[in-house]
Amino acid sequence: MISIYQNGLPFSEKGFGVKRNVYASGRINVSVAENGGIFRLGYIGSQKWNNFDLFAVPEASVFTQLFRIHALVDGTAYRMEFNNTVHYPFGYRSECRLGGVLMRHELVADNNVLFHRIKVLENPNDAKITARICQSYASIAPKDGRSSKEWVRNFDYGTLSTAILDEGQQTTVKLGPSAGRGIFKPASQQFKAYILSPDPADEHVFYMAFNIQEGEDLSSARIDRKFKDFEDFRSQGAEFDSGNPAYDSAISFAALLNKYLEIPGHPGAFRASPFYWVWGWDSMVHCDSLIYAGYPDMVHR
Repeated sequence: MISIYQNGLPFSEKGFGVKRNVYASGRINVSVAENGGIFRLGYIGSQKWNNFDLFAVPEASVFTQLFRIHALVDGTAYRMEFNNTVHYPFGYRSECRLGGVLMRHELVADNNVLFHRIKVLENPNDAKITARICQSYASIAPKDGRSSKEWVRNFDYGTLSTAILDEGQQTTVKLGPSAGRGIFKPASQQFKAYILSPDPADEHVFYMAFNIQEGEDLSSARIDRKFKDFEDFRSQGAEFDSGNPAYDSAISFAALLNKYLEIPGHPGAFRASPFYWVWGWDSMVHCDSLIYAGYPDMVHR
């Protein structure tokens, strides 16, 4: 259980810190278990309100991997471990030492894209660092009236894609490496795929994008902008110091949690929760609190 707060944010020196957590940004919500596995992933497109969950797998399953990242040190694959973990409204940042290499790894949601990023911090033996993403074909959440197209492997770019149809409303899904060409590696089970970013580097980024637009930025720079935006925005608002760090964290970041539930392209449209769509009354009742917290622009929108 988290009892430490770093700059007001929930912090865990060892492990994930909580049994599970939910992150949201724009149209995406993602649920992560303490083992680092994503077990629920939603995107709000044009489907009806109760069909927002697009992917769901058992929380403790080791077989049905959903957009799971692994680091490879000199060819040996490792699952990411959690140390010095910081939780943000839209994802987490953590560290681990694997095969003698210290790495930072991040999960970041940004409206219609979910990112995994690995950065090498210390590599004393100059090991070759690559990374891969694992995706189960059996991870699409079953819903009444839902169907999906076959998963398609693009061998030219190393990307994997499908489309989920809800009563005629289509959501496209695409995942792959943000830079370079990914390659598909054999998997021990037929119901999942591995995409490897094969060129050794100090940084590897993978994305899962929904209803992606032509020319959309899927680079590491988009992740950097997300963290910078967070720091810039928090500096505008009120910070509380009651002597209870959990309480102070909750009320200091309440407005920020609302900010990341705003739908880009629809100013002032805030989701009522990470698992629901926009409900005008929920936005109106918070107006005075947002102004007192130092965020009048949110109310103006």
